[in-house]
Amino acid sequence: MRTTRRPVVSPPLPEREIDPASLPALAEQPASPPPPPREQNRHANGNGNTATTTPTHLENNHVPFSSGKAHPLLTTPPTSLTQTTIEDYLLPKALTPSSLRDPRFLLRTLSGPTDWAAEILYILRPLIYVLLLRPSRKPISSFRTPVAVSIMIEVAVRYLRAMPPASASLERAEYARRDRELFWYLFRGEIWNEWMPPKLLGLAQRTSGVPLLALVSAVVGDWVPLIDQYHYCE
Repeated sequence: MRTTRRPVVSPPLPEREIDPASLPALAEQPASPPPPPREQNRHANGNGNTATTTPTHLENNHVPFSSGKAHPLLTTPPTSLTQTTIEDYLLPKALTPSSLRDPRFLLRTLSGPTDWAAEILYILRPLIYVLLLRPSRKPISSFRTPVAVSIMIEVAVRYLRAMPPASASLERAEYARRDRELFWYLFRGEIWNEWMPPKLLGLAQRTSGVPLLALVSAVVGDWVPLIDQYHYCE
């Protein structure tokens, strides 16, 4: 961030959706078998020599081949399309180096002190969380636990940063990913152990007799114990 003066994205390097190395090489694909040769209708004359006869699909033609005129089946119909090479067709559609944006300009620079403060807090958030995990002899209130401090930093960062314009698609995607990560705080630490299960089980119990909602309440009632068994398996 100090070098580029731009926010940090995750992942820091762009990744392809499909790795070209995982695709099979064209040379390794089996070649298609050649088409079988056309069979010619030949019959032997009395001397044993073969003579070519008229093919079956051309026996009913009204225009004989021996008339000296060009047969309509063998003449190329006139076309109104202009003859152009492949290069002349593809070059106007190809991207030039000037059409590609420099990677440094895919993200906007941090404009004001609030943007800098929001980004610095977001970068230091994991470090603050780890420092708060150290054992302490003094009792810690619920507002000073690592999860509570981390979520307060996340909310502060959310309100400090400026909303990017619609043209900044990469920056908007990064901020949308950070907002979605706030949902997972519901399954972390004391938020899940002390607050979420009673709320979910109470909601499932109240809606157990309502049509259609009873199915949802049954799923929630079976799903809550699985979080303790698998998500917190250690």
